[in-house]
Amino acid sequence: MFSTYFRMNSVRDIRRYFPGCDLGWYRDSAEPAYYFGSPLLYRLLMVIHKLLPDIWSTSICFLIRKRA
Repeated sequence: MFSTYFRMNSVRDIRRYFPGCDLGWYRDSAEPAYYFGSPLLYRLLMVIHKLLPDIWSTSICFLIRKRA
């Protein structure tokens, strides 16, 4: 097993590692993967994903463009 080490987990980190670049990002929550085949649990998790603030999303995608 290899230990996990994250270095770029936030907008602040990305700005630090890519200074002088144009930066865009969006947060998203994918469909629940672990709902144990229960339609009720699946719908409940989908509602929770919609109600939670963006900061608690399951993923963040960055768009980085080097300035000319």
